[in-house]
Amino acid sequence: MGDAAFEVAPLLWNRRDEAISSADLGAHLRWRADVVAERAGLDRGWVAGRVVVREAVEAGRASYVAR
Repeated sequence: MGDAAFEVAPLLWNRRDEAISSADLGAHLRWRADVVAERAGLDRGWVAGRVVVREAVEAGRASYVAR
């Protein structure tokens, strides 16, 4: 089993419509990640870092596939 915090990013992607309709996108994403971290018993800082890493990995994959 991998790092559970690495799996938070897809939870944010899957609620895209809610996120983009919020008044403050960044605050909404931070709030949702905090809720997931709290409910899963994960460290909020670790989750935030893993979300950034996961997004970077996905961006790299997307740019590689686009070639």
